[in-house]
Amino acid sequence: MLAIHTYALCAMPAAWRAALANALKALDASISLRGAESPSELNAVIRSGDVAAIVAEPDRISDDLRERVLGSDGAPDAPEVFVAVAENDPQLARFEAMFRPPFCLVEVGGDAAAWRNLARQLVGAAQRQVERRRNSAALRHSEQQVGDLEEYAHTVAHNLKAPLNGIIGIARIMQEEGPDLSNAESRRYLDSIVRGGRKLDRVIEEILLLATMERQAPPRMVLDMSAIVREALQTLEHHIRVSGAIISRPQTWPTAVGYAPWVEEVWINYLANAISYGGAPPLIQMGAEDCEDGMVRFWVSDNGRGFGGQDGEKIFESGTRVARPNTKGHGLGLSIVKKIVQKLGGSVRAQSCVRPGEGALFSFTLPAAQRREHYFYKYAAELRDAAELRHAAAVRVQQNQNQGT
Repeated sequence: MLAIHTYALCAMPAAWRAALANALKALDASISLRGAESPSELNAVIRSGDVAAIVAEPDRISDDLRERVLGSDGAPDAPEVFVAVAENDPQLARFEAMFRPPFCLVEVGGDAAAWRNLARQLVGAAQRQVERRRNSAALRHSEQQVGDLEEYAHTVAHNLKAPLNGIIGIARIMQEEGPDLSNAESRRYLDSIVRGGRKLDRVIEEILLLATMERQAPPRMVLDMSAIVREALQTLEHHIRVSGAIISRPQTWPTAVGYAPWVEEVWINYLANAISYGGAPPLIQMGAEDCEDGMVRFWVSDNGRGFGGQDGEKIFESGTRVARPNTKGHGLGLSIVKKIVQKLGGSVRAQSCVRPGEGALFSFTLPAAQRREHYFYKYAAELRDAAELRHAAAVRVQQNQNQGT
C-alpha cells in the first residue's frame, strides 16, 4: 500500500468513476475518489490541501476554475487537474486547444488499459504533491535558519561594538595623556574600563545563552525562587550599589516550574532594565501572584518615565531598544527573555504607566507547581537547610579547635 493519504475529486459519470476506482484498487493505492456534482463544488476545493488531483469532464470545469488552476500552478498544495475525454470524441481537438498544461487531457472509455493509465497518473500526482510539500517545508525551514543567522550576526556585531568602542576610546585617552593624568583621573578611567569589560562580558554571556537555547531542551524542576532572586541580585551587586537602587521583594514566592539558570537570567535582565531606566534613585518592586489559568505571574516595576505604549509588543524583539530617556544599553536582553520564557511554557509582557514617574512593569509567567511537586520542593528545601546548618556547625567546631591550639 502506498503511504499516500489523500483523495482525488471526481466529476464524471458513475460508470467512469467506478472504472477508475477499480483501477486504483488494482494498483493498491491509498487514494480515494470523492464525487463532485457541479463546477461550484470543484471550485470550492481547488485550494484544499487534501486534494491531490481533480478528474473531471470538460463541461464540469468552469472558466473561474480554469483561472484558479492556472493561478495556483506550482503551489505545494495545488491539485493537478486531469480532463477526462471519451475516446474518439469528435471535439478532442477543441479540448486539446482549451486545456493546455498545467491541465492534463486524458482519453478514457471502455478499455481497462486507459483507466489503469489514468490511475497511475493519479498516484504520480499524489506522490508529487507529497514531495512538493516536503520541499516547501524544507525551504521554509532553510529560509528561517538563514533569517535567524542574519539576525544573530547583526545582534553580535551591534552589541559587542558599543562597549568595545568605549574601552578602546578610554584606553586611547590614557595612552595619550597618561603622564599628565592625576591618580584620581587614572582611577576614574580604569573604573570605566572595568565597567565596559563587565558589560562586554555580559553581552557575550547573553549571546552564548541565545545560541545554546535553540538546541537545548532544559530540564524542568520546581524552582526555589528565593534562591534564584538572591543569585540575580548578587550578580547585579555592583550595578545596584553604583545606582543607589532600592529594591523590595516578597519574603515568600509562589512555587513554579522551570529551569533555574534560565529563570535567573530573566530576573537579571528585568532588574538591570529597571535599574538603568528607573528614577533617581531607582525604586524597584518585585512581586508574584498565582493566576487562574495554572500559571504564576512574576513581575518587576520601576519608577522611571515609562515608555511609549506602541513599544509594548516590539520591545521583546531582538535589536529593539526601549524608547526611554537616557537609554544606554542594548536590545539583546529582552529578546532572550522572551525566548527563555516561551521555551519554558510561559509568556512575557511589558506595560508602561501613563504619567512620568510611575514607571513600567515587566512580567513573565511560568507553569505553577502541582501540589505533589510543591511538597517535594518543601521537603528538599528542608533537607538542604538542615545540611547547611550541619555544615555551618562543623565549620564553627573546627574554628574553635584551631583557636584552642
